[in-house]
Amino acid sequence: MTSWTTPRRRLTPIGLALLLGATFAGSAASSAEPDAAHLLRDALGRLPLGTALPSDALQAVFVDFAALPDAAWQGDALSRSGGARLGMAIGVEPLRRAALAGRAGLGLSLREIATVAAVGDGTGRPRAAVWRPRDPVGLDALEAHLRGRGFAARPDGSLAMENEVPLPARMRDPWLAVAPDGRALARRDAEAVVSAANAEALAAIAPAPGPQGSSDPTTSTVLAGLEARLDGTRPVQAVVFGPALTLRAGDPAALLNPDPAAAREAVRRDAAAAGTGLPPYARGIMADLPVDAERAAWVASLAYPDCATAEAAIERVRAAWPGWAPEDADGPAGRAVPVEGACAATFRAVAPLREGRNTVLDRIWGAVMRREPTPLDIR
Repeated sequence: MTSWTTPRRRLTPIGLALLLGATFAGSAASSAEPDAAHLLRDALGRLPLGTALPSDALQAVFVDFAALPDAAWQGDALSRSGGARLGMAIGVEPLRRAALAGRAGLGLSLREIATVAAVGDGTGRPRAAVWRPRDPVGLDALEAHLRGRGFAARPDGSLAMENEVPLPARMRDPWLAVAPDGRALARRDAEAVVSAANAEALAAIAPAPGPQGSSDPTTSTVLAGLEARLDGTRPVQAVVFGPALTLRAGDPAALLNPDPAAAREAVRRDAAAAGTGLPPYARGIMADLPVDAERAAWVASLAYPDCATAEAAIERVRAAWPGWAPEDADGPAGRAVPVEGACAATFRAVAPLREGRNTVLDRIWGAVMRREPTPLDIR
């Protein structure tokens, strides 16, 4: 399960920029929308992802609730299978709290929310979140809920939590997930309500996505690569990440093994694996893409300075795939996508759903969370 504390691939703290997005414009899991390729780009365009560092492992998460099948819902809440399908995203703090608290805690049900985006403060804590309801009328409901919770108007038009919220209640409130002390701010925009830890964090969130989405070059590169593999289908969920997420520099804990032979073997394995992984990428994104009622695709895009390096990364992933991927998964079909002076190494692998879950994505994300090898490892 994803959380604000991510696997650490370096000794210094890993910062976190986190986005969740969900566009509720349809209901069929396999429906193709004309603007499907722009949903994630528009959501990311609201966040200052250009400030994220390569050492920030998990930088953004995107969820499209409308791409989930009907079985993913139990009334207005996620069903057990829906929560399982969103295993990569459901653990992030604002969404986790919203899923647990429901309408009483958020002001709307999750099924009435179109997008929620959150960005970290560089120390592993959420800093701001953007909640966009499916129906603009939901903005009134969210604002009324905030005022009822104790958010009061400020001279600049924003709202501020003025009540002292006991810690147990604070830990359950999705609106206070961005403020450890509970002193969150909020702002109503034309199509969303933003909550933030402070005025600086509030100002950093754009009131609306720009026409080109994110202006950060590496983000634009990975998005262009991903969009080239969507085939008009909206992703169920996606994560944007830095190279720290899959950087493998050996496991220091293995060297503490009291058995000298085991410690020496760990060193030997690390030495043998050196240079066999991917060339370092600037940023990456992986997504859970519906194919049909029975199958799902894992799609990934990595940003490189040129297509020669991207092609080398594609070959490394292909070499690492056999024996690692689920037996019933095909691919990974790799393709280099040129993007205005840069290049994206892209991958797509399809496998049957298992208990409603994307098996390839689950295998990769589970390995990342357990700090086990993956085909995306940088060595």
